[in-house]
Amino acid sequence: MKQINIFSLVVFVLLNCTTQLPAKAKTEQDIANDNLKAIVSNHTRVFSKENLLLSTIATEDHQAWVTLLQNLKDYVRNRQPEVLRYPSNTLFQIAEQVEDTISSIFTEDIAPAFTSEKAQREGISASGITQKIDYAKVGIDTNKLNMSAIVTKLARLKNFKKSIAEIQNSLKPFGKKSFAQRAQELVGGAKTAASACEKKPELCKVLDTLATVLDATIDKAVRDFEKMKTGFGLA
Repeated sequence: MKQINIFSLVVFVLLNCTTQLPAKAKTEQDIANDNLKAIVSNHTRVFSKENLLLSTIATEDHQAWVTLLQNLKDYVRNRQPEVLRYPSNTLFQIAEQVEDTISSIFTEDIAPAFTSEKAQREGISASGITQKIDYAKVGIDTNKLNMSAIVTKLARLKNFKKSIAEIQNSLKPFGKKSFAQRAQELVGGAKTAASACEKKPELCKVLDTLATVLDATIDKAVRDFEKMKTGFGLA
């Protein structure tokens, strides 16, 4: 009986130890994949609308975007070599300004033209992401639309596209290096963003993905402005 009790105790201890084993540490690829998923899901949450300019960005969606960017900043802070600091900081600044500019176009330049208080607060939206807005049913005084301000703000967004393209190009490998170049990098560290990305491809994939969604968001904002003008008979 005593032997059975000892055996039971040993089994209990082993099982208990097994359940308390630490979880397997995430690899750099796992962490990068988590960040890639976060970029896509939060971008969808904030910017997947039939028309980006005709409704407000909800407070909780704004906070989700702010949190995403802070998490990405934390992710790159201790991983990036100095040569990647400028492109990453530039992307984060653009990401903040894209959201802020799109939000301000609605709140400052479009919302005051709506005739209902609810539309002024929230804007208008299609009943589903794949359905079109029925502009004829929207109560709006088009004379109160601040068209010149919208054009100016969209021009500022379009200017960001050049910086985004330059950053994405800088992250790409630029061909075979000589033995002397590789030896120099081993001693002195990466001299270009592209050479840094050869050593940290996961990090650069995250930065490139953020750049891609920002570029697509700017394009959509420009297209949505044209759709808005056509819908309201202003084109």
